[in-house]
Parts: sequence; C-alpha cells; structure tokens
Amino acid sequence: MLVFFVMLSGVFFMVMHFGVVVAIVRVTFARAVLVRVFVALRIASMLGLGMAFLAALVLLTIFVMFMLMIVVIATRHFFLGVG
Repeated sequence: MLVFFVMLSGVFFMVMHFGVVVAIVRVTFARAVLVRVFVALRIASMLGLGMAFLAALVLLTIFVMFMLMIVVIATRHFFLGVG
C-alpha cells in the first residue's frame, strides 16, 4: 500500500511538472513570436515593402502558434486526460 502511494505521488509530481513546463514554454514562445512580428513589421515599414509580405508573415506566425497549441493540447490530453 505504501509503495502504491509513493508511485502515485511520483506520477502526480511528474504530471504537475510537465504542466508547469508546458505553460512556461507556451508563454515564452508567444512572447518570442510577438517580438519577431513587431521587429519584422518595423523592418518592413522601414524598407517600404508591400503588404503581401506582412500578410504572409502574420499568417505564418498564426499558423505556427496554432500548430504549437494543437501539439500542446494533444499531449495534455494524452498524458492527463483533460483539456
């Protein structure tokens, strides 16, 4: 019985640690993407490039963030069984 509780607490600790790491990575990634978008917008406005480049950049950023969110949510569903 004691071994069962030790194993359960170990699994719970691993799950909580994984959730915290995912949250930190998600916030850091979102900040990095926002910084890149703002820098790219500033460079594009300085160079006077067309709106097509800006639209492509924004769409690519949104696509990457959606892909990351899908991966994170799928991983959480697999390991935790919750959304």
